[in-house]
Amino acid sequence: MVTTSEYLQIIQHLSNVAVPYELLERIKTKYKDEISSHRATERCRNLKDLIDLLEKRDLINEDNVAILKDLAATLNSTHIIQIETARIPAISPMPTTTVYDKITFVVGRDIGYKWKEFARALHIREGEIDNLEMKHKDIPERVREILNAYREMTPRNYFRTNLLDALCVARRKDLSYSIASIMDNSNMAF
Repeated sequence: MVTTSEYLQIIQHLSNVAVPYELLERIKTKYKDEISSHRATERCRNLKDLIDLLEKRDLINEDNVAILKDLAATLNSTHIIQIETARIPAISPMPTTTVYDKITFVVGRDIGYKWKEFARALHIREGEIDNLEMKHKDIPERVREILNAYREMTPRNYFRTNLLDALCVARRKDLSYSIASIMDNSNMAF
């Protein structure tokens, strides 16, 4: 078991690794029985897609990182192996991530091509949206900057309501429910 921040760090690190086609195919073959969907496995075009699929199937999570360790070993990723071996069991584990970090991660991971509508619903200027599109290649980074800018310009007591409304305006009501659930069920600091 790893902490939320370590888990997110491992996922982020592995998602950024460029894997040759042959190696990706071997990795996909290794886990196709656990995934139980030939079509879903074939749709994985890179390691990030495969990790997202494994997460979706609940084969990897904060409590179950065995597959991530195996991927790290396969890719000879010393960074992840160091995170796991350097861990000292805590007497009372306290999450090191905030609700805001978790929200940023989930929205960035799941918003998809609706990120522009989400930004507009949060009253981010069109010029800023264009700058983000040029500045950041991946959507999670764009969403992180959008949420940081929005967090700075919005009073704290309106943040939750406006964030959930913006997700609904962007036609991501499912994501709005997920974020509301994270906020409701969390005892972490915002």
